[in-house]
Amino acid sequence: MYYASQVSIAQRYGEDFLTRIADRNRDKQIDTDPIENALRDTESEVDSYIGVVQSLPLTGVTDRVDPENNTAVPGVLRRVVVDMTVYRLASEADVLTKEHRRRYDDAVAWLLRVADSQISLGTGTAQPLTIVDRSGPDRIFTRAKMGGLI
Repeated sequence: MYYASQVSIAQRYGEDFLTRIADRNRDKQIDTDPIENALRDTESEVDSYIGVVQSLPLTGVTDRVDPENNTAVPGVLRRVVVDMTVYRLASEADVLTKEHRRRYDDAVAWLLRVADSQISLGTGTAQPLTIVDRSGPDRIFTRAKMGGLI
């Protein structure tokens, strides 16, 4: 994935926790397919927010093999993707906690602030905002002019 990977989740939450939320066949081994699917879903959701203010893909964020060492991925973005992915995996594994939900909600709140240009993603490549001019000629039909007709 572009922003995070299985390694990112293990670094933040630990291998034991990752096994607990990603062992679908109950063999005490991490199953990579659910992780990849959850990461892909999360990154699509994240892109739907940041794509409002950033050109996608983010400049320099193209390494699918080793995103942890890609300095073009802002650390806060990696954390957001990891927390949202863990929420998805924990929900599917039926081990979801209030803490997972809070972290997911915090991540979405942060993404909304990025999308509203309240905070920066930290990449330095934000698209300039487009100014829309909504001026035009004076109104022909006004309440005063239409006085007795309405």
